This record gives sequence, structure tokens and C-alpha cells, in this order.
Amino acid sequence: MLEPASIDQAVFLGNIYFAALASIAGLEALWPRRALRHSLRQRWTANLVLALVNYVLVRLFKPAIALAFAWFLAARAWGLFALVSAPFWVMLPVTFIFADFARYLQHYVFHRVTPLWRFHAIHHSDPDFDFTTGLRFHPVEWLAITAMELALIAALGAPPLVYLICESVHTIVVIFSHGNVTFPNPAVERWLRALIVTSDMHRIHHSATASESNGNFSNVLPWWDHWFGTYVDQPVHGHASMMIGLPEFRDARSLGLTWVLTYPFTQRRVAMP
Repeated sequence: MLEPASIDQAVFLGNIYFAALASIAGLEALWPRRALRHSLRQRWTANLVLALVNYVLVRLFKPAIALAFAWFLAARAWGLFALVSAPFWVMLPVTFIFADFARYLQHYVFHRVTPLWRFHAIHHSDPDFDFTTGLRFHPVEWLAITAMELALIAALGAPPLVYLICESVHTIVVIFSHGNVTFPNPAVERWLRALIVTSDMHRIHHSATASESNGNFSNVLPWWDHWFGTYVDQPVHGHASMMIGLPEFRDARSLGLTWVLTYPFTQRRVAMP
């Protein structure tokens, strides 16, 4: 049975999610970074319906389940923080850093293991890059991400409030890193990129050039790419001219919802980036 507090916190995370989406959509309309080259109707239909499927199947339940799991562990004093007495101000950054590093590793593995790439390729098959690209994930990938996060919660045993804060920051940064938004002052972007993953940094990861898409795996903190040699500073052809997506998916078929959902199960051979 879900704790009432975990349900309230899950609703809070849902509000964060939708507020971030609305904010980035508004910024894209005011200050777009690139001219979008493909049909918004086709792209947005597939991406938004896929987001709805994921929200119902995973995102709607993941926060409540994760928070309830955190409450369950805290009540029974399970996990690392139950063994090592630590103040809140220590648990918060430790949990955030461990979670972000785990997401970096998971992202890297999804690019290296063919069965996992089948599902992650759906995210990269979008031929344009805007806030809806951040919604374009196959439900199977969301389930894998959720399983990893539950395992991390079990290992650390951080209090539910720690998880709530970490997940809120992660949600906001990841949504904004997929935004088609320009920075009025390039120096601001360079300064911000030293702290978090920006849209200019993450856009390079969606380049059709393999040497660029095989870099910038970080989710929130950009440090991992710098430390593990996967950082790409700028696209060869510049942000305005770089080709987005995967070279093998350039036709209208790959924009359709049916293709998005069935591709990982129907293709015998899948090209790795």
C-alpha cells in the first residue's frame, strides 16, 4: 500500500514535470536555436502520444512506486545510509552524484549493447531536436531506467525527501537539455555548461555523425563526459547546420507511432552508432 506522503510527493513531481515542459515549449517559441526541418504534425503526434503511453505505463507510477519504496526502506532502516549515520546535507549530494553517475553509465551501455540500442535508437531516430525529443522514449527503455533507479534507492536507502529533491532537479535539467532554445549570450551557455548539461551540449549527442552522437552521455552533471573522455565540445558543422537523428531513418515512416513502438521487435539487424 502506498504511503499518503509518497502519493503527495509523486503529485509534486508530476507538477514539476509538466511545468518544465510548458516552460521549455514557451522558450522555444520565443527564442528557437534551429529551424525545424520536418513536419511538426508528424513528429509531435508520435512523440506526444509516446509520451502519453510512457506517462500512463511508467511515469505515472514510477514516482509513486519509487517514493513508496524509499518510505518502505526508511521505515526498516535498510540501505547504506541506514548503516552509516550521515546528516541530510551529506546524503543529498552523495545520492545525487551516485544517481547521476549511474544514469551516465546506463546511457553509455544503451549505446554499446545491441539489444538495448534497439530501444534507445527510438530516442535518436527523431530527425529534429526540440522539447518533444525528450519525450521520445520506448516504454521498454523507461522500464529499464525505472528498474535501475529502484536498485539504486535500495542500495543507498536515502530518505524519501532526498529522492524527491534529486528527481525534481533531474527532471528539470533533462527536459531543458532537450530544448530548441538559443542563449542570447554564448558566454552564459559556456558558464552554465560547466555546471549542468545544456541544450547545446546535449544536442551534439543527437547528431547524425557517429563520432558526435557517441559522446555527451551525461544527464545533469557534465563532469562524467570530461572525466571519461566522452565529451564533445562543438559539432563539426555547427549547431545551425548539423544533421540530427540517425542516417538510416530519414523517411516519413520513422516518424509514425506504429514504427516507433514496433521497430525494436521487428528488425533482425540494427546498425550501431
